Amino acid sequence: MNITRGVIQVPPRGVIYGPPGLGKTSWACGCEHPRRVAYADVLLLSYEGGSNQIDFPESGPGGRVDGEGTWDASLRLVDGACSGPGDWRSVVIDTADALEAQAIEAVCARGKKASLADFAYGDGFEALLARWRELLHALEGARAKGRAVWLVCHSTVRRHPDPMIGEHERIIPALAKKSWSATHQWADAVLFGNYEMGIVEKRPTLTGQRLLYTTAGSGFEAKNRWSLPSVMPLSRAGFETAISSSSRTLDEVRASIRALAPAGPDIENYLTKTDDIRSLIATEAALKKKG
Repeated sequence: MNITRGVIQVPPRGVIYGPPGLGKTSWACGCEHPRRVAYADVLLLSYEGGSNQIDFPESGPGGRVDGEGTWDASLRLVDGACSGPGDWRSVVIDTADALEAQAIEAVCARGKKASLADFAYGDGFEALLARWRELLHALEGARAKGRAVWLVCHSTVRRHPDPMIGEHERIIPALAKKSWSATHQWADAVLFGNYEMGIVEKRPTLTGQRLLYTTAGSGFEAKNRWSLPSVMPLSRAGFETAISSSSRTLDEVRASIRALAPAGPDIENYLTKTDDIRSLIATEAALKKKG
């Protein structure tokens, strides 16, 4: 047996979804807003034209590639972007739901049906899942090349049966149920972007602040494997800083806190009894802010 220990750093596989115009594609490309410069090592596969205002550097290995018009051609494009030669370090697909529409078209054409619902006993959705797994397999090739993968998705609202809190509406990526289930399992992170809302005179009001939710709530799906804060500003730099911080061991964070805090029994008692790295990182951040 080849036993390994410690944290293994691998390029992330993630989904970012939310309402239109939020800046999801810009975030995935490494810039905070359109008209800002994207990371030079990002290769964007553009299917919806949502990246037209993003500036890709002339000197970098990345850039924008127009998506193909059919499912089979798109699979070849994705496979080349993920596994093929090139110095880009991140692949972004904008959007995954546009790719799923091609997969649906391919399934219906092969079955000679007008829609997935026309197949018997849910066979159309099973056929779609088989096609969608082809895409996830192609995306797997990125990790061997040291490349991250981000799927950009629109959002939709669906009824969600929950045995603990009952059926309720939930915001999820705008993919078919089986496609999304497979994608959710594949992804290291599912990030929900949205505008912050407050209550003014008993009315919900948008504050204009853009937020990134990294853990699931009762009204939306999200997850991450890096112990990130549950809510963060929609900032790529802040996201990467948080990942870097969360990849440290408990002992490394404790050592940092000892260097920042006055020595004494209280701090040692806290450090000894606290095993929640998110709590320790929050304490470290507060001490750094305090100066």
